[in-house]
Amino acid sequence: MIKRVLIALAVVSALSIGVILLRSFLRTPHRTDGVVPLVTPMVSPESSFLQTPLPTASPELLTTTGTPAATEVIMTPSPGPNPSKTPSPTPKPTATPQPSPKASPVISPTPEPSAPEPTPSPAGGPTPSPTPESARAPREFFVFILSSQFQPQALEILPGDTVTWVNKDKDKLHWPASDPHPTHTAYPGLDPLGDLSYEERYSFTFRAPGTFSYHDHTAAVIAGTATIKGTVVVTE
Repeated sequence: MIKRVLIALAVVSALSIGVILLRSFLRTPHRTDGVVPLVTPMVSPESSFLQTPLPTASPELLTTTGTPAATEVIMTPSPGPNPSKTPSPTPKPTATPQPSPKASPVISPTPEPSAPEPTPSPAGGPTPSPTPESARAPREFFVFILSSQFQPQALEILPGDTVTWVNKDKDKLHWPASDPHPTHTAYPGLDPLGDLSYEERYSFTFRAPGTFSYHDHTAAVIAGTATIKGTVVVTE
């Protein structure tokens, strides 16, 4: 008796499942690509009794009844609509600024130099030519007085030049003066009128051309005659 009840319950369950699958199949649109969509079975209120767990049938009963096993149906989701592509804005061409033409510089003609005007000569006759003394700067020459001589003994100069005698003898006094001894009249003015001590000096400017001799007056007084002599030649 129990086996019959179990068999009846299994048959009812199989029929209910078949009805549910048939309804789902009729509600789902058919596809031509041969793929069966997976549909979740909807359980109606009338078949709420199926929610109660049923006893599992034994292998012998399933073999005896020969009920075919349910086939698992896999549903492939249909592809959704392709996302729309947002068109990218087309960049507008930028106008390249054209350089404005530069004005050419105006070249003014270079004025030609005018010929210099002659400088009028002053009235009153020709300009006098300068004298040799005023045409050049005067120079200074040195003569060193040693213990027994003048250095240099001979000197050549021009009119307007100056000769300076410097005593370099630490032991004695010296007195350079014009010949002759003791009057000193060959070139008046060439006479310091006294002795020169060490490093003391005496200067004289020659104006007239000629050859002028001089001597050491102090040494001539001691020796009785002029022993230390020198010469100045003034050329034109």
